[in-house]
Parts: sequence; structure tokens; C-alpha cells
Amino acid sequence: MNNEIKLSETLEDIVLQMSLKYKGEDNIVSSRDVELSDEVENDLPEYLKTLQEAGFIEKYEYYFPGAWQVTITPELLTYFVDKDKKNKEPDTETESGSEIVSDVSKDLISDNAKEETQKNIDLKAVGRLVRQIKKYNIVLEAEFGPNVSVIRELAQAIDYMISTGEAQDMILPALLSLRDEALKTGNGIITNGIYHMIQDIL
Repeated sequence: MNNEIKLSETLEDIVLQMSLKYKGEDNIVSSRDVELSDEVENDLPEYLKTLQEAGFIEKYEYYFPGAWQVTITPELLTYFVDKDKKNKEPDTETESGSEIVSDVSKDLISDNAKEETQKNIDLKAVGRLVRQIKKYNIVLEAEFGPNVSVIRELAQAIDYMISTGEAQDMILPALLSLRDEALKTGNGIITNGIYHMIQDIL
């Protein structure tokens, strides 16, 4: 991350949208993945040039409004994490993983979701979802408000289940509850990203 360049709110929004839509395969994000506002599209060449100078884009191709492609760098994907580190936000994860899974299963997973335990799911894709949520920890509160703790607890519980192999039958119910909670309490880019990633997994 180039610490000399401070990103504007618009540039941060572009970075966020590219990060959420990145499929994790070839470092390519294009207009087929990300839909930008007309206002942003009109000045997109300048925005892409600035992001390239900042080290977040390796190269870009701009054809005309609504048709572009960029090769992103790892720094783009970790931008908000790196920004968060500067603030040295204290770690609020005090419970053990097993306690969190227990609490989540009792209090945060709906009865309907608990019935969905038999479907095979791609654990690698689930892991990518959890990593995306962790990357945007600093901006979660702005989107989910007082309900952000539920989103974080569900994501943390899913992460624990994947990494330890414990309570595997609760991963799908937790995913469904995470999707429903995101739709219920959020209405922005991150909400849409969480919803679509979970729908792809299902």
C-alpha cells in the first residue's frame, strides 16, 4: 500500500466494489463484474490512473464508459485491513471458538436454517467469504449499525468450524443465517456482496 496517497471516498468505494466482486482467480476485475454509477464512469480513466499510481492496480484497459478491465494487486484486496491496522483497533474476540459456535447455534441461527444440514458445500468458497468479511471489518459497522456484532459472530463461528473441522453440520445453517441477517440489517455494497457470495456457494 502506498502510504503517500490518501484515497478519496469515491476511490475507496471503487476499491471496495472491486474487492467484493473479485472472484479470486486471475487478478482480473472488469465492467462485467462491477457496476459503477454514471458519475464515476465519466471520470473512471482518472480514477484508474490514480489507483495504478497508488499500487492498487497493475494495469488497466479503458475502452469506453461501461467497458473496462483492470489487473488488481494484493494491496487492493487488503486496503481496508491495512488502513485498519493504522488505527490499531483492539481485538474484541475474547471468547474461544467453541464457545462462539455454541452461542451462535443457540441464539443466532434460526430454526428454519438449522433444518438445512445435509447439503454439500464448497468449504474453500466459504473460506473466501469469511476472509472477505474479515477484510472489511472496519466498514461493517457503518453498514450494519448496532447489528454488526451478529454478522461478526456468525463469520467468526463459520471460520472456526472450517479451520477446526468441528460442528461441520452447522456451517450451512450458519451461512443461511448470515445471509438472512445481512439482508435484514444492511442495504449497501457489503450486504450485496455477502448475499451473492452465499448464493453462489448454495
